[in-house]
Amino acid sequence: MPRKLLFLLVLFVVELCFALYNPAYNNADEASHMQAVDYWAKHGKAPDPYIDPDQKVQQDKHPPYTYVLGAVILNLTASSFSDEDAELRLPGPTELSWQLGHVLPKSQTQVKDGQLLLLRYVMLLHWCLLGWFLLALADLLWPDRPRFAWTLALVCSLLPQGAMTGASLTPDVPLSAFSTACFYFLVLGALARGNARSLGLKAGAFLALALLSKSSAVFLLPLLLIACWQRFRIEHGGRSALQFLLFTLLVPLIFSSWWYFYNWFSYGDPFQMLAQVETYTHSVRRSPLTSVFYEVFFEDCFRTFFGYWDKSMQLPLPFFYLMAALLGVAICGLLLLFSKRVRETECNGPQLRALALALPGFGILLLLTLIGNLTVHSPQGRYLYPALAPFMLLVGIGFRVASRIMSDGRAWYAVCVLWLFFLAWSFHYSVLQREGVNRAHKAGEGGVLYYEDCGITKLCPHRTQGIDLPDGAQLGRNVPWRSIDVDTTAVIYEFSIPKDKRKNLQVRVTYFNPDPRTPYVARELGHFSYPSQRLLAENRVLHEAIELTSSPKQFVFPLPDEVLEDGRLELCFERIDGDAAAVAELWIEEAWLSLEEDGDKTWVVNRTTRDLPWLLLHGKEGAESSIEGRIAAHGREAVLGLPRSSVRQQLLLRELSPWMLREAEAHLRESQRYYGDMAASGGYRVRGTGSLAGLPFAGSKSPLLFLARSKEAGSAWQLQVLRALALDGAEQLDYHSPKDRVSSLDYVLQVGTWR
Repeated sequence: MPRKLLFLLVLFVVELCFALYNPAYNNADEASHMQAVDYWAKHGKAPDPYIDPDQKVQQDKHPPYTYVLGAVILNLTASSFSDEDAELRLPGPTELSWQLGHVLPKSQTQVKDGQLLLLRYVMLLHWCLLGWFLLALADLLWPDRPRFAWTLALVCSLLPQGAMTGASLTPDVPLSAFSTACFYFLVLGALARGNARSLGLKAGAFLALALLSKSSAVFLLPLLLIACWQRFRIEHGGRSALQFLLFTLLVPLIFSSWWYFYNWFSYGDPFQMLAQVETYTHSVRRSPLTSVFYEVFFEDCFRTFFGYWDKSMQLPLPFFYLMAALLGVAICGLLLLFSKRVRETECNGPQLRALALALPGFGILLLLTLIGNLTVHSPQGRYLYPALAPFMLLVGIGFRVASRIMSDGRAWYAVCVLWLFFLAWSFHYSVLQREGVNRAHKAGEGGVLYYEDCGITKLCPHRTQGIDLPDGAQLGRNVPWRSIDVDTTAVIYEFSIPKDKRKNLQVRVTYFNPDPRTPYVARELGHFSYPSQRLLAENRVLHEAIELTSSPKQFVFPLPDEVLEDGRLELCFERIDGDAAAVAELWIEEAWLSLEEDGDKTWVVNRTTRDLPWLLLHGKEGAESSIEGRIAAHGREAVLGLPRSSVRQQLLLRELSPWMLREAEAHLRESQRYYGDMAASGGYRVRGTGSLAGLPFAGSKSPLLFLARSKEAGSAWQLQVLRALALDGAEQLDYHSPKDRVSSLDYVLQVGTWR
């Protein structure tokens, strides 16, 4: 029991951290599930999937367990949080907090963030239930390998997306928990352990709860028949197996079948599949069922099963290679079991009987997920979490058979510790850095008035212009400059500067190209350049055009005191060339180096935490002299021989001056570079306007279909289909965007091997 309690404690603490640190409504469909919970709380009934679209509840197709439970909690806590509640600030390297009385518009409800947090606590208790039964199942099948069983159950309970889902408001959590518990009792029934009636009632109770959580729990029904057949073979009689079957079916027939009969008689659709298709009409698959469809389905399911659900939360590829290798070893072990000799020497009877349930269990749920994707394309590995128990058995048995690792040493606990460290790192890498501000970056070198991780809108109440990129500019850019503020003309910020801070200020910015996949603007054959922009402070130029490359670069510019006199500072990042202007990070802070006069001496002051070289120019413009030196961190150094009456003084940070940086990838101007990898996908995208010559259209006898992606200010991106064009051997297409629109030109070859 202490061993099991330790397992639960570890799982509970990890899930509690996920509940707190995962930003509100950041899990898949959490906002729409909250909308359904709120509907149940207000109306006390299930939403009608065919009511007025203006009142549409997106998750109206799901059974009621999660929503009724959530509605009860919402009604009980309706007056528990107010706007005056203290902010719950979370420790750690990232600036995250909960405003418990705050209502997030993203939820489309008036539910307060504190109530969402309570609902997450309830959900994580369900995930702890899942972990408990995974450990019980592992102990059942590996009674002589307790450390291996403990490790296997913990790792399967804490897959990155599984751990994040387990502390989120979604019916996937109770479905996975109840399905795992039901599978455990089905295995006991198949092994003929215990009283058939008692086991049947327990399995039936969890089956009923799973069916009331989500309809995909039907994958358990074929497993019940297999378990009864296994029991019949062991006991050489049908009475006990029949009792197990009838009592398992009795509970869901009484307590959960009403939901499916109600949908059948009301809408002619027990699983509400038609309502789902109507809700997600925009996602209905319109592409042919080629081999590419299945390739994408299995690849995305694999990636999101072991990683995170959103493409913007990418984990590094080596992790997926490692998971693929381990999974390959397990599959090899399962294939070896076709040999009778291997079965007799490497597996015991209970493991083989459990394998007879695990293999069809995981396979049936995978098949159901594939069938669903034939209509609405959403290949997400989280749909397979109800079969975590079968997955754990398949991996555990296959890995031990293939690897022949029979020891049960303390090294397995080291594996657990390493996995927990990886889990924490992956969440920070993929989620926290995407959703929260790094404390160290925000603090800067001291004296920071404003910090903006641009593109995180809640940090920018003074943003006056700026739009999001159509792809969100995320796509795995898990670093502080991952989010971008972009505008087709200029990104403009306005800041209010306190009266006592209107001297010796500087602006520090980080630039980089927000879309490194297509980083160039095409001019003509072999001539490509990066987009470029300049920076103005109150219409005063701080720097002329700088190219934005796919490598982040940081620049520091002093702010003239005269632009701060009225306490208002407008920074304008103005597009000079390319598709748009962009900025990633922005600081308004005290100047790292400044000049101060004290008596007859002039001092250079360093406010940073590191030694800095400096260069001081003084005298009349065109006839300046210079003084240079290095000053220690938090230091102060007198400048000798500098007249106080100098006409012009300019203090430069030698290492951080933008003009000292190498021109980014300038050598690429001389090369002929196209976009994409034609050997892999044939996908080419060219951004910009004008003559686009020399693209690889040669040799095509079929017409080409062109798509122009364009947007007007304040509107959404739209795809406009241009007429199919034959190039007549000219290998050139002229496309000019309207002056008031920003656009990028895509082409798709609809025949042949390209898509």
